[in-house]
Amino acid sequence: LLPEALKIITCCSVGYDPYDVESLKTKGIHFYNTPSLGADHVADLVLWHVLESFRKFSTFQRITNDKGDTVKTRGLLQTHGYDTQKGKLGVDKDEWESNTYPFGHICGGLKVKGPRGSKIGLIGFGKIGQKIGKRCDALGMNVFYYKRQPLDKLEEVELGYKVEYLKLDELLQKCEVNVICCPGNKSTMNLLL
Repeated sequence: LLPEALKIITCCSVGYDPYDVESLKTKGIHFYNTPSLGADHVADLVLWHVLESFRKFSTFQRITNDKGDTVKTRGLLQTHGYDTQKGKLGVDKDEWESNTYPFGHICGGLKVKGPRGSKIGLIGFGKIGQKIGKRCDALGMNVFYYKRQPLDKLEEVELGYKVEYLKLDELLQKCEVNVICCPGNKSTMNLLL
């Protein structure tokens, strides 16, 4: 129950899904959020996750902290296989890998590479999606997006970086990394199912 004197509710986030805004309106209560205040912070966090997905920084850091030597760490990670059930690296080494210097180009059988030239798909392309796109473009990634209504050509030009609209199923198939940056509400419920 809300006190009768309550006239305003504010939240410090973009989303307001947990709030019954329509019910608040009927009681004469104004609801305010911060629709663009945190966009840069969210985009920075997504950028870290994108870089992590390519470079495996956390794995290298964790093992380096344990072993105290980057060359030993890279050698340990230059293996094939990753046990997804136990979350442990495999131990099998191909002959060419065991006879080469461990540059950090393999992590448990996965090739480690940079994001340059890769395709990122942004599902939702509001303020947050556009800021993520700008950061990923600066990394040399090809930026694709999906939203209900594609931007017109002038809006795309005004972004200051190159983007391309794709239908959702095409975006999911074409891009190495996909980021969901749309609101969680009735219109996006089961969007990816």
